[in-house]
Amino acid sequence: SVGLANGGRLGLGHLEDKVHPTPVPLPRVKVSRMACGARHCVLVGRDHSVWGWGENNRGQLGLGPSELGKTFIIAIEVGESWPQELKGRRWRDVSCGRQHSVALDEEGSMWTWGDNRDMQCGSGDALVDMLPFPTKVVKFVREDEALEPPPISRVSAGGKHNLALSSEGSVFSWGCNAEGQCG
Repeated sequence: SVGLANGGRLGLGHLEDKVHPTPVPLPRVKVSRMACGARHCVLVGRDHSVWGWGENNRGQLGLGPSELGKTFIIAIEVGESWPQELKGRRWRDVSCGRQHSVALDEEGSMWTWGDNRDMQCGSGDALVDMLPFPTKVVKFVREDEALEPPPISRVSAGGKHNLALSSEGSVFSWGCNAEGQCG
């Protein structure tokens, strides 16, 4: 980890800025995938667990309503706080936007959490401005036709938008499109 430490974004256990890459202390986990948002980081372990650190002011760590507004300066297993139906799920990919996160499970289902003010979590409800826990994306649209979500093979989050690559090679986008970033 390297850079500004405010907001706990470096995950080093302190708020001291670093000018050289420094190992992040990760208890009990070997990393498979990792991603950085503006002030948070999320990773998937080889054991398919989900870990994170940094700011959680918009639910971007997925820790639930009781942890909103808190900052975590060390890596914590965020999946431990999730509802029972999410526990035991095997995660394989993750990406972070500015204040939201998106992840894939082994079945190819996509889950999002965090800031949804620009509908970047794909909940389909413009009145829901934040998702404090991972929520499954259950509807896709192609040419104004609702589709069951296809199996997804990759996800990538931008600042306030996302891209998903289906296993058939189709690309889906959603969220803020103010600069044409959704295509």
